[in-house]
Amino acid sequence: MICLIGVDHVIQHGGYLDTRKEVALREFQSYLAQVVQEKRVDMIAEEFSEVALERSNTDFSTCRKLALSLKIDHLFCDPTPEEREALKIETDEQREQEWLNRIRDSFRMNVLFICGSEHLQSFGRLLAANGFKVAILSDGWGYAYLGKGSVEYFTPDYSQEEKKA
Repeated sequence: MICLIGVDHVIQHGGYLDTRKEVALREFQSYLAQVVQEKRVDMIAEEFSEVALERSNTDFSTCRKLALSLKIDHLFCDPTPEEREALKIETDEQREQEWLNRIRDSFRMNVLFICGSEHLQSFGRLLAANGFKVAILSDGWGYAYLGKGSVEYFTPDYSQEEKKA
């Protein structure tokens, strides 16, 4: 199973830290820890990279820190600029395909995947089309910090999937 959570990328790193962001990061990590426990997550994967951390002027990855503390796997899935060039990745669809390629071997694992809100639906469809069971859990993490809104939670509906099985 792949559980998806949508974010503004500001919540994925500790760059440009102020008190409000510290609170937002703690709330996000607390929520992720709860999801990891409830969904028995084996790995946290994310649309992020070491390059993105450098560009954010930090080495602190919210998801990586949590994965390390919970002793589960962590994977940056977003290709670096060099990888994008080598793989000829020019569109969001191609990037999402690369994320899928990077987690494809995790088919039998429970994976929590963090991505930008704009990718939730399209990446979810791509995963489902490739045989993964997908649940979108929430969206909008980091929005309140930026003054753009609040978190929206979803209750996954597995009834349609169960009828097909």
